[in-house]
Amino acid sequence: DKPSFQGPSPDEVALVEAAQQLGFEFLQRSSKHVKLAFHGREFTFEVLNVLEFTSERRKMSVVARGPDGVIRLFCKGADSAIMSCLRNYKFLPDGDALVESTHESLSNFACQGLRTLCVASKVLEEEYWEEWDEKYQEAAACIDDRDSRVASCAQELEVDLNLLGITAIEDKLQEGVPETIQLLSNAGIKVFMITGDKQETAISIAISCNLIQNSDAVMICNESSTKDAKKKLKEFVKDCGQSKYYTSGYLDASSRKEFVIDGPTLDHVLGTETEKVFAELASRCASVVICRASPAQKSAVVRVMKEYQMFSHSKWYSEKQPMPKIARWYYKMLWKVWDGRMLAIGDGANDVAMLQSSDVGIGILGKEGRQAVNNSDFAIGQFRFLGRLLLVHGQLSYYRLAHLIKYSFYKNISFALVFFYYQFFCGFSGQAIIDSYKATVFNVVLSSLPILILATVDKPAEMKSLMDHPQTYNNSRALSTWNFWKAALLKSTMTSALAFFVPYFSTSISGVYGAEDIYSLGTTIFIALLGIIGIEILMLSKSWTWIFVVATVLSYVLAFVFVPLWEALLNAFNYPQPEYGGIAKVLYASPSFWLQLLLCYCVAFGWRFIDRAVKLHLFPDDYDVLAELHLKRRRTAKRSKSSQPTPAVEIEIEGAPEN
Repeated sequence: DKPSFQGPSPDEVALVEAAQQLGFEFLQRSSKHVKLAFHGREFTFEVLNVLEFTSERRKMSVVARGPDGVIRLFCKGADSAIMSCLRNYKFLPDGDALVESTHESLSNFACQGLRTLCVASKVLEEEYWEEWDEKYQEAAACIDDRDSRVASCAQELEVDLNLLGITAIEDKLQEGVPETIQLLSNAGIKVFMITGDKQETAISIAISCNLIQNSDAVMICNESSTKDAKKKLKEFVKDCGQSKYYTSGYLDASSRKEFVIDGPTLDHVLGTETEKVFAELASRCASVVICRASPAQKSAVVRVMKEYQMFSHSKWYSEKQPMPKIARWYYKMLWKVWDGRMLAIGDGANDVAMLQSSDVGIGILGKEGRQAVNNSDFAIGQFRFLGRLLLVHGQLSYYRLAHLIKYSFYKNISFALVFFYYQFFCGFSGQAIIDSYKATVFNVVLSSLPILILATVDKPAEMKSLMDHPQTYNNSRALSTWNFWKAALLKSTMTSALAFFVPYFSTSISGVYGAEDIYSLGTTIFIALLGIIGIEILMLSKSWTWIFVVATVLSYVLAFVFVPLWEALLNAFNYPQPEYGGIAKVLYASPSFWLQLLLCYCVAFGWRFIDRAVKLHLFPDDYDVLAELHLKRRRTAKRSKSSQPTPAVEIEIEGAPEN
């Protein structure tokens, strides 16, 4: 059977499988030994040291003793890290040509979109290795500053290497990546591509996934000093003008500003005042590609852009003096209300720091392992699912949570204001117009189910419409300050006033069915209020489902059942309370009670209907337009289907005479 290999990255598995096809097989691995087969001949290597990959070194090394007893260092890593650690090849007649040919091959592979690695080795003397291993073991056992000491030992060993060769691995794009990036751009989402690949590879991938649309006009920053990097970035900022491009859909390929910067240049930018210039330039470009980036740099880019979103509005951001703590707190609060959020998506362990630094981290479960998924907020199987996650599930989640919050405040403030109004008529004695039992079931039983169902199944438009029109993403202001206080105070004030003053001023204490006590009046107000907030949630919903309508009607009907049921329960448990006796019998038989409820509901429905009609016809939002378009399509399809002629069916009856 063909063996199945597992490794920390798919690149390593691909290299092992490729070596197997060439006759170099990986047979067995233990903690101290590795067994290999070279064209059928088995060899065992003793693993002495393993220097794991770090983002600072950008390479990984293994010290092993071969079957011939010679100790060798094997190192693989990025070409920029390995080529700088090679020995001087000038002693060879064609040494310079060999290095130049290697760089040319690396460039050709990168231009084809292949991921390149360099492999090198070095023979170590036994005495030298023993001396070095003693220092390495001491550094590995150190508690304080262990990482830097281990890195120092690794750098001491990884010098004067002999180049063995280079590898190039094709990293195919997943299905639907260009379409998803275009979809996100049309939704007004700025897309950054941060990768550890070579610059040529990164640009090639960015072009293939439609992130770079005008490759001839890309602004590329490759500088070797902080001064030169700052000068170059300022020149690019002047070329971009003052407008900030938050979406690529508004610009054609000729007017787009696209920016590429590499990791070494980013080292001179991050942690200095130049990072503010970088953030300003990135905000003005339609797309940004960062190549040769380490995991720490990926996290730092997220931090820089978050700080730019928070503090770029302040006068302190462009100055060198530190921002006061009060100002930082104010702009953070302002950013949480108005500005956008940082979303990071990755599939490997080198993306973990970026995922944790962002506001929302999304991990892709693939061949890179589960490290990204385990450290993310959401997990998806492929990149193309990101479009549906944001445009459909994201919008639905915001829409439903916004209505849940606003309606919860609305119904509770309306209920509380009823008690407030009554204090003006009871001498501010603290007497409650609605008893504590009804107050308990109001939130727990009667008004909780409709809003929970609405926050679960309601949707502003069809899911297909949300995907077909990405421009609707992030345009909703359902939880803006005006909309929130409009629902929390203005609507609550009108609802509670209607539910209180209509029964209070129209209730008669004379006649056969007159209400002579406060509890009868409170019951009328309670049922009126429950019906009005039921009308409100029905008008609030954009898609009625049978379970939602049934829950709303049932919650209202249960109020009529609760009043006599509570009286019966008190009598059944020998705990009678005279103030509750006969309320249901008197009220349900009183015509004025039903007329009061009818008046409250007509007024509530009337002004809410007018408000809704004015909004739909004069100030419709994107969701209203999409819902109307969907309704028109359904009517057109139904009309065309009904207008089609019924095909004639020929029926042959057995035994019938032929003409």
